[in-house]
Amino acid sequence: MFSFKKSSQKTNNSLFKFQKKTIANKRFHTNFDIKFNDFTKIFKSKHLSFARIFALINAGLFIFVNIRLTNKGTWLGLEGVSYSLDNHQRRDYIPLFASLLGSRRVDDLLLETATLATIGHSIETLYGRPLFLKMFLFTYYVGILSSLYFIDNPATKLNRYRVTDPFNRRPFDNEKQEYRFMSSHGFTMSLLYFYMFKNRNLRMAILPLFAADLYFYSPYYSYGLLSGVAAGMIF
Repeated sequence: MFSFKKSSQKTNNSLFKFQKKTIANKRFHTNFDIKFNDFTKIFKSKHLSFARIFALINAGLFIFVNIRLTNKGTWLGLEGVSYSLDNHQRRDYIPLFASLLGSRRVDDLLLETATLATIGHSIETLYGRPLFLKMFLFTYYVGILSSLYFIDNPATKLNRYRVTDPFNRRPFDNEKQEYRFMSSHGFTMSLLYFYMFKNRNLRMAILPLFAADLYFYSPYYSYGLLSGVAAGMIF
């Protein structure tokens, strides 16, 4: 009886320490990655991935904002899913969470959905869903912090983020309302930087691309470089 208990305890310990020394590879780095990958196997289609689901969310939010009958309707839709200095000062953080998942402008929509559906899908297929989702969670969190920090920075006040309020509810203080941020640019750029970092022939182009990104998108979405390069160095 004593030997049976001892044998059972030894078996349980072996299972608990399952492959601790042989887990790390391109797709799996911890036991969590293996368990999480098993959980996400509900997506059995080779064409369906979290990257393409995020691309659909991006396009869905674009349609929600822009496919309206009137300018006032577009503005009301935009208010609920975009972030502004007015939201920040009123401590209304709910729009912030949606603002990092969708696009308002057509050029952002094309860039972001194309990147998610192609490069994002390839990264998820090659490196596994756990890595892709960990990149998303980290980038999303840093994006929230970046939004809270840069929302009142004059460097972010570009014309691409300005939208005229058709209600004219604050004629003497329009700036707080009219600069509205809505784009998943930070996350999509993190995927692009990760892809470039993993390709030695493209690494030298990272800094020039980042400089152009700062010029056209302002520091508001600059966190994509941190997330993408950090993930490339770790994984």
